[in-house]
Amino acid sequence: MGRRARRDEPLAPYTAMRVGGPADLLVVCRTVEEVVEVVGMAQAYDVPFLL
Repeated sequence: MGRRARRDEPLAPYTAMRVGGPADLLVVCRTVEEVVEVVGMAQAYDVPFLL
């Protein structure tokens, strides 16, 4: 997962209107299994997340 986890990543490239400040941590998932893994890790460490 580390290769796709980015700190302070600007969100503008990921939004339709090309606006958005930096995310504390951004993880780009390619499969449902990766989403399940990342959400599970976030919950285990009490890290808030948005999908």
